[in-house]
Amino acid sequence: MTESDYKRKRRALSEDEFRLFIRTTEVSGSFRSLVGWEWGLIFRLASETGLRWSEIRSLTVASFSLAADTPTVFLAAGDAKNRTESVLPIRPALATKLKDYFALKLPTAKAFNLPATDCGAKVVKHYLALTDIPYENDAGERFDFHALRGQFATSLARNGVSLAAARELMRHSTVDLTAKFYTHLRLDDKASAIAKLPDIDVAIESEAASMTGTYDVSASGLEEKAPEKAPFRGTKIGVSCHSVANSTEAESLGLSEIEQEEIAENAYTVTTKTPLSSSDKGGNSGSPGRTRTYDLLINSQPLYQLSYRGSFKAINTKTCI
Repeated sequence: MTESDYKRKRRALSEDEFRLFIRTTEVSGSFRSLVGWEWGLIFRLASETGLRWSEIRSLTVASFSLAADTPTVFLAAGDAKNRTESVLPIRPALATKLKDYFALKLPTAKAFNLPATDCGAKVVKHYLALTDIPYENDAGERFDFHALRGQFATSLARNGVSLAAARELMRHSTVDLTAKFYTHLRLDDKASAIAKLPDIDVAIESEAASMTGTYDVSASGLEEKAPEKAPFRGTKIGVSCHSVANSTEAESLGLSEIEQEEIAENAYTVTTKTPLSSSDKGGNSGSPGRTRTYDLLINSQPLYQLSYRGSFKAINTKTCI
């Protein structure tokens, strides 16, 4: 980049503007020895690799490796501005277009028949004129051929590519050069970046809900959530249980027909309407076939009794699941 390039103000187009520019170019007529779709291919290559006009002009068909798993273009050290050879990756969609374009060319042939003089700015200006996109905006920022490098750097930034990776792809000596002179973020780009920040209010509400375990956070606010019951396994704690030998014994205990059927199927614990005897209330475990214990989750004896509404005797046929 020359001193005049640093002084010249350039800009990047929005994604929609750039798509319009490329599509308009590809369906338009010829200019300076190449037809519109050829210029469109060159613009795509410049905006997706950061290659300069002179560097693209130096390429041959053999410079491209388009059949590899990762398509690339090789730039020789003598043709690069920084005098360092580079292997640059190419997007698969562009590789397919280039493969079709090179199909009838020899490996030693020039990839593109660009004019000897750098007329890139005039080419871009010509095809921009076919759209409503100005070559130079009210702020004095131009979009010329070299601005395609800035379009590349800006697109990397818009899509979350790290500055270190962008510097490598741009083949710059420092990240300052990449960030300061080639990355042109617009207001809508900055707004998109801000929109990715976490919503603090939602985070606070979510934390409060997780502490109570009874509310879900939704777009409309807090909604009540019924607490989930953990599956019960084993003999119920705090319920006097014994096995029922047959349906006759179940009937003698005053059970309904449905409760008797449940006992016959060995489904789960059934509660009778017979109050616990005084010996049952004491937690005596000496009677055969009985298991008595207080509910360990209720520390208060009065609360324990109230929780079972005066206490009832329960019958356990099998382990409750």
